[in-house]
Amino acid sequence: MHAFDEAARERGLTFLNEVGLDPGIDHFLAMECIDDVHAKGGQIESFISWCGGLPAPEDSDNPLRYKFSWSPYAVLTNVLRPAAFWEGGQNVEIPEGSLLTAAEKMDFMPGFALEGIPNRDSRRYRVPYGIESAHTVKRGTLRYQGYVNAMTGLLKIGLINTEPHPRLQEDSAPLQWCDLMAMLVAQTDVRETNLRSSILRIVGGDEQKLRAMEDLGLLSDDPVALKGSPVAALCDKLAGMLVYGPGERDIVVLRHSFGIKWPSGKDETRNISMVLYGERNGQSAMAMTVGITTAFAAKLMLNGAIQRRGVILPFTSDIYSPILADLNKVGIFSVTKSIYH
Repeated sequence: MHAFDEAARERGLTFLNEVGLDPGIDHFLAMECIDDVHAKGGQIESFISWCGGLPAPEDSDNPLRYKFSWSPYAVLTNVLRPAAFWEGGQNVEIPEGSLLTAAEKMDFMPGFALEGIPNRDSRRYRVPYGIESAHTVKRGTLRYQGYVNAMTGLLKIGLINTEPHPRLQEDSAPLQWCDLMAMLVAQTDVRETNLRSSILRIVGGDEQKLRAMEDLGLLSDDPVALKGSPVAALCDKLAGMLVYGPGERDIVVLRHSFGIKWPSGKDETRNISMVLYGERNGQSAMAMTVGITTAFAAKLMLNGAIQRRGVILPFTSDIYSPILADLNKVGIFSVTKSIYH
């Protein structure tokens, strides 16, 4: 989008980006805090941000503890992406295919039993956020504990693979899931006992990983959708399983943690949290935090409140303050708690 900036300014147009949940509300809350600290003479020493859209705990009843509220293919292939962040003054880069090895258990909101996975390149926010001197800048995605272990098993077996597979092409002969799994683990005998043993060998004897595959029906004689690649076939299967049923609801969890140094020498840890549940048989939390937020941003533009032209981001108070105020009026708000050292 940034490539359109000059052309947009020449034509007197405004393209306002990243005004949903993540990115969106996460930016608003981060910049509100950063601007407040800088205005009072403080310095941001660290910034760690986690956000996730999840099924409500009572509806997280599947091996991945997850249900799709956006593109299933994007969710699955996200674990293949590289990531980078700034931590303890060090540049940390996670290579492609190794993202899950960088996951960590979360110690905030322990009742949710969350784990976090680094999300793309967090380093690019140091300059636009105005926190170049911070020793840590890290952003990530939240899941319930158990997700990473199950996904690691699927990755090791070869199911999170975007490369074309000769037996998964449209003109291929019908295939069952147990047959595909046998192919992926190079097992010619598809009898359940032998297939289980081969899978256990590949996943290091981890029974939980094996159980997750069994519970997802990947060792069954169910037909495989011939979608071209292993991950596309898996996506088709899970898209029909990991869905919200009648009366189920989702939840959005966002957490910012700032390390702040004040001129007095005092240190502050400022935690900003937002938790929003979706409505049973109504709007999802994901739909509300993305859709309503975008609508309020559009209202700002229609009312002429944004005079800048070009491709812009919501990093200034003329954008984030009125949107946060509007969100608060409809029950989408955050809670801030500080610890002083």
